[in-house]
Amino acid sequence: MLGRGMTTRESTEEVFESVLRLFDATGIVLAEGWNAPVWHLSIGVPEDWIRDHTRLSEQDPSRKFLLESPTGTWWWAEKHSSKVEKRLEIWRCFRRAGLRDAMVTRLANPFRDNIVFAVYRSGRPFSAREAAAFDLLYPHLSGAAASRRASLLIDGNTLGRSACVEVAFPSCAVVIDAHARRLIGRAVDVRTGEAWRRVERAIAEAARRSMLAGIGGRTQFLWPGLAIDFSEIPARAQERIRFVGLLLEEGDSHPAVEAVPGLVSTLLSPRQLAAARAFGAGVTLPEVARRLGVGVETARSHVRAAYEKLGVRTRAELVHVLRGLDDER
Repeated sequence: MLGRGMTTRESTEEVFESVLRLFDATGIVLAEGWNAPVWHLSIGVPEDWIRDHTRLSEQDPSRKFLLESPTGTWWWAEKHSSKVEKRLEIWRCFRRAGLRDAMVTRLANPFRDNIVFAVYRSGRPFSAREAAAFDLLYPHLSGAAASRRASLLIDGNTLGRSACVEVAFPSCAVVIDAHARRLIGRAVDVRTGEAWRRVERAIAEAARRSMLAGIGGRTQFLWPGLAIDFSEIPARAQERIRFVGLLLEEGDSHPAVEAVPGLVSTLLSPRQLAAARAFGAGVTLPEVARRLGVGVETARSHVRAAYEKLGVRTRAELVHVLRGLDDER
């Protein structure tokens, strides 16, 4: 199932239902948020518990734990609930619904909302081995949730409100919407058609790496301060696979561009990249010119162009970005 990909709501729901069977669980829930949550998917969970949880969501001990933890961390009811928490009304309602244990996590997704996934069990608690298995399954669950959300937005014709791109394989055709073009234009120098073609190649490369990672919903840094998160969507005629990627601004910091250095290598011409490498290594401009076989002013213009296109201001920042490219290779 995971090998053929997840391209519809039905196929992503298969992933969640397989968890239900694999762990002999009572029920599963995919919900948005804790306060008056939107129950996107609920299978086998007692209605009484959903109603009581909505009413008492402020008491949910998993909420504080998960919001203070990285996405992918699991809250384990049997292990993480304190004696004080087990005296709360929400815990009594949990027991009254016939439930014994729960594993809950916050799924990473490109829409930056709190998508919560919970697996409930009656009878016996989860074992330590089963808890470890949930860690292994997390990337698949996160990818399924991201693809399902993208599918819902496409069906509702609301995806266009976000800055997004689409990439098709095997053609590597890239479509960049107007919102995404404006966002990219604020981040990098793309004033020519050739620059946009380089951007398209970098986006296609990021999508290819996401595909090779196995499951959709992988966030990668396209550029310092600009991330892209891919989800698989239904392919069209003559296509093997199609991704939608949402562009996300990650602030002004220089994140780990090593993840996807595509724009670093594609925005610069070979001469500009060679000049930037040499200058970043501490070589003087006259020596850079000699190595490239050009005049000093030409070498200076190559270095200046690299600074502008890479969005760096100091030699240290230049070295940081180029090191990401070298490490990747």
